[in-house]
Amino acid sequence: ITTDHGRGEAQNGKWRDHGSDVKGAGEIWLAVIGAGVYPLGESAENKKIFQGQIAATIAQLVGVEFKPAHPVLPALNLSVK
Repeated sequence: ITTDHGRGEAQNGKWRDHGSDVKGAGEIWLAVIGAGVYPLGESAENKKIFQGQIAATIAQLVGVEFKPAHPVLPALNLSVK
């Protein structure tokens, strides 16, 4: 489960925009659930990951080789049982 783009910080509890000038709008999240996925909770690591890593990560988790016709970022290193 993930998002396509960040939402930014809501002013007074009201979200209105996600443009490049909105603080936090460039941040997304990723949740992974399923058989064999070890529950790690929210990551405390302060490392930058990118939306371009999601497809490769999903393919790795389900045991499929990801070979698109364009350059891609590497899969994330997620712990699985």
